[in-house]
Amino acid sequence: MGTGCLVQSDAYSRIENMLICGWRKDRGKVMQCYQLEEIVRPLLEWYRNNSRSLPWRKNREPYRVWVSEIMLQQTRVETVIPYYERFMKRFPDIASLAACDDEELFKMWEGLGYYSRAANLKKAAQVICTQYNGQFPEDFREILGLPGIGAYTAGAVSSIAFEQARAAVDGNVLRVITRLTESSQDIGDIKFRSQVTKQLEQIYPLQGRGDFTQGLMELGAVVCVPNGEPRCETCPLGFFCGAYHSGTQLQYPVKKKKAARRIEQKTVLILRLQDIECRIAIRKRDDSGILAGMWEFPNMEGILTRQEILQWLSDKHLDVKSIGCKQQIKHIFTHIEWHMAYWVVDCGTAGEDSSLTWVTARQLEHEIALPTAFKKIYEKSCQFIKENYKFFLSLIAIFIFFFYELPFVVYKPGGTIDLNSRIEMEGKYESSGSFNMAYVSMMRGNIPFVLLSYFIPNWDLEKTSNITASNESIDDSIKRDRIYLENGLDYATLNAYKEAGKEVKITNVHQIITYIAEEAITDLELGDKILSINNHKFNTLSELQLYINTLKKEETVDFKVLREGKEKECTAKIFELDNSLKVGISIVEKYEYKTEPELEIKTKPSESGSSGGLMTALAIYNALTEEDLTKGRKIVGTGAIDKEGKILEIGGIKYKLLGAEKAKADIFLCPKENYEEALRVKEENKLNLNIIKVETLKEAIEELQK
Repeated sequence: MGTGCLVQSDAYSRIENMLICGWRKDRGKVMQCYQLEEIVRPLLEWYRNNSRSLPWRKNREPYRVWVSEIMLQQTRVETVIPYYERFMKRFPDIASLAACDDEELFKMWEGLGYYSRAANLKKAAQVICTQYNGQFPEDFREILGLPGIGAYTAGAVSSIAFEQARAAVDGNVLRVITRLTESSQDIGDIKFRSQVTKQLEQIYPLQGRGDFTQGLMELGAVVCVPNGEPRCETCPLGFFCGAYHSGTQLQYPVKKKKAARRIEQKTVLILRLQDIECRIAIRKRDDSGILAGMWEFPNMEGILTRQEILQWLSDKHLDVKSIGCKQQIKHIFTHIEWHMAYWVVDCGTAGEDSSLTWVTARQLEHEIALPTAFKKIYEKSCQFIKENYKFFLSLIAIFIFFFYELPFVVYKPGGTIDLNSRIEMEGKYESSGSFNMAYVSMMRGNIPFVLLSYFIPNWDLEKTSNITASNESIDDSIKRDRIYLENGLDYATLNAYKEAGKEVKITNVHQIITYIAEEAITDLELGDKILSINNHKFNTLSELQLYINTLKKEETVDFKVLREGKEKECTAKIFELDNSLKVGISIVEKYEYKTEPELEIKTKPSESGSSGGLMTALAIYNALTEEDLTKGRKIVGTGAIDKEGKILEIGGIKYKLLGAEKAKADIFLCPKENYEEALRVKEENKLNLNIIKVETLKEAIEELQK
C-alpha cells in the first residue's frame, strides 16, 4: 500500500488494517484504496484559507506555542483566549515565568482549572533557564523531558514552532482519522494512538509542517466536530472519508466507556469575620492530591448537621454570631464529583486555628487564586446576598448597633465569686462561711452600652486610650491582665502555704512578657515566655536586669521564647532611657511548683487581673488549716498580693464595694492604699459594709481570727 499504510497486525480487522487507508465512493461504486498522503494538499489549502485567527497563531515563537497548548488542554478555545492574552502580557518570556510568584501565577490561571498545569509551566521554565540558558530546546526528546510536557505537546511545539515532522495527536485528530477510515479501534488505546502518530509523521510535507499539524487540529475542532452532526458539506476531506460516504459519522470515534466518577461529599464553610473589613477565612490544601497546595474554604468530609458544624466551630474557638441556611452545589473533576453542602457563618472573633488565613473580599477576588470548585460557592453566596440585599442591610444595621465597638469601655458594679468552690484540694477543711472575690464588670463600648451609661447610675464611660498604652489595643490590655491573674494565683499559693506551714517546692521559674514599650526595637510579643537570653537562663528578675546592664547600647540581644506552644527565636536592641539600659519590655515571673497537699485553682477564660490575690490566698489558707476563719460569715474583699505577702493597691474599688453590698457581704477586706477611697464610696452610697484595711496576708488572717 506504500508509505501511506500501517504495518499489518492480527489485532485489527480489515478496516483497522487499512487505518490510514480510506474508501472512496463515486455514485455508489467502491473506488480503489488511496494513500493517506493524498489528504495533505487539500488540508493545507483549506487551513490556509479558512483557519481561525487566534492570538497564538500570530507568533509561532516556541514559548507562545507551548503556553497555548498547555492552556488548551481540557479547555475550550473561547475560554483560553483572554487568559492567554493576559498571561502573555504579564509573562512575556520564559525568564519572567520562571521567576514569578506562585500566588500570582495561580491567580492568573484561576478559572482554567487543572492547576498542576500552571505549576509545571513554571517548573519547566526554570529548567529551561538553568539547563538551556533560557532558550526553548529544539530537540524533540529534550522538549519531551520538560515537566508537564507529554508526546502531544512536544509534537505540537516541534512542528508548529520548529517545522519538524512531529505529529500532535489529540482527540480532534483521532476523530478525523477514525472517521476517514471508519476505524472502530478504541481511541483511548495508547498503542493505537502511537500508531496514528507514527503514520502521520511519515506523510508530513517538506514545507508547511506546522500548518499541517494545525490543519488537522482545526478540522477536528470546527468541521469534524464531536457531540453532534459534523459539517461534512464543508470538509476538504469529504471525498476521502469512509464514514461520510457510508453515513456512519456519528459511530466514530469509538471510545471505551469511562468508569463512573467517584462521588465525594463535603461540607464547606464560608467563615466571615464581623470586623470592618468583613474578612473571610481560607486555608491551604495539602501539597499532594487533587488541587495540591491551592487555597480553599475550610471544609470537612461528609455532609455535617448544623449541630456538628457548631461543635467544629466551637473546637476552633470561633465565636459564632450567626449561621445561615445550608446550600448545595456540585463540581465535577475528571474522575471525581464533589457534592458539597455549604454554610455561611458570621464570626465575632478569628479563633485560634493557625491554619486559617483571613482575607478581604478584594484580596479574594484580585490576589488569591481560588479553585473553581470553591469559587463557585463564593460567587453563589455573593449572588444570594445581592438578591437579598435589603434583608442583609437590616442585619448589618442591627449588627453595627449591637456589636460595633466604639473606642470606649463601660465600667459598672460587678459581683462576688465564691472561691471555696474554686479551690480543689485533697483533704481540705470545709468552712462554715465563704471567702469571696469582688470583681468589676467591664463591657466593650458597643452603642447600646455607651448610651445606657448616660442614664444608669455607676455605669461609667472610659476612653480605651486612657486604659491602654498608645501602641496597644484593649485586647492587649485584657491579655496582660490574664497574665497578671496567673501571676497573682502563684503568689497567693506560695504565701498561703507558707502561713499554713505547708510545703511548696518551686521546680522552675519563667519570665512572661507583659508589656513592650513603643521605643523597643524587637519582634517579641506580649505573652511570650522567655526561655533564654543570649543562651543564658535567669531565675529571677533581678538577675535578668543585672545581665542587661552588662550589655552595650544598640547591642542586639537574642531571645529564645515559647509562643503559643512553639519555640521562637527573637531579637531586641538595647537602648538607653533615663540613664539606664533597656530592651523595652516588662515581665512577671511564672512559677512551676509542687504543693503538699496538691492544689488546683479553677478560673474562667473571662476572668483576668491580679486583684483576687488576697482573697484567693485566704481561701487556700482556710482549706489548709483546721481553724475556720470565716466563722459562718460571708467575707468579701479585694487586693493584689506580692511574693512577700504584701497586699497591693488595686483599681475599681467603687464597683467592687457596690457589688459586695449587693451580695450582702458581712466583711469587706481592702488594701490600706484603697481604704480612704473605700470609706468615701461607702459614705456617698450609704453602704452598710464593714470595711477592714489590711497591709499583709498575715495581718488579714489575724484580723479574721479576732
